[in-house]
Amino acid sequence: MTVKAKHSGTAKITVRYSKGKQSFKVRVKKHRSYNYNSPTKNDNDNVISPVNTPTPTVSPSLESNIRASVEKLKSGMVLFKVKNNNSRFLYKISVTYALYNSAGTYITDWDVNAYYVTGGRTFYAAVSPFSSSELQRMDPAKTKVTKIEVEQNKNCMSMAGQLKGSIKTIQEEGEKKLEITLSNTVQKDAYYWICVLFKDSSGNIIDAQSLYSLESVPALETDIYTWDIAENAFTGEHISWAKVELYVYSGDV
Repeated sequence: MTVKAKHSGTAKITVRYSKGKQSFKVRVKKHRSYNYNSPTKNDNDNVISPVNTPTPTVSPSLESNIRASVEKLKSGMVLFKVKNNNSRFLYKISVTYALYNSAGTYITDWDVNAYYVTGGRTFYAAVSPFSSSELQRMDPAKTKVTKIEVEQNKNCMSMAGQLKGSIKTIQEEGEKKLEITLSNTVQKDAYYWICVLFKDSSGNIIDAQSLYSLESVPALETDIYTWDIAENAFTGEHISWAKVELYVYSGDV
């Protein structure tokens, strides 16, 4: 049985059944209406804002900061250039050149190893065209650099400031020659590679000569070399040059 109140107040309800009756007092309260609105959600409440993590900056690899090229000089010599655009000293830079002829036909690969290159410096390696027929047929404009690898040696320190080099022109047996002096100023052996560049009055490289193997100057000793003046590799004729420069690359391992 359902009893429904019409308004608020006190009411007496009597219930009759087979064995008698029973009365109840009931107090009826006015129904209150509530307008329930879901609390407005603040954008900052319980919201996990995305964290704007900056994209990590990937440091360029040492290899990506190496620039390599090749050219044929007026003397006929082939000059490979490897520039270290990194700020640090590099023990060894290996560069592979794919040699092509003027028709764009691949000839062969040629590897150049640059040792002891300080930051910002260019390593020069001069190679005689007679060292291979491939170099004689190579066209620098078509040739490509296909691979660059950097080898670090934590035990190797630069000796650019400790191995002193100088070059001058001398007369030997009636001929003009170059005298190269290398002085090791510290108490440890200095390993090195050297290259001599001959330039014209405009500063263009017209000939280059390299020492083809790594040598060393013992601690606190001095070595002196005598080299020939620049000449055409094919004719043997001396080339007129205005300036000569000595490049020394050195390390202690």
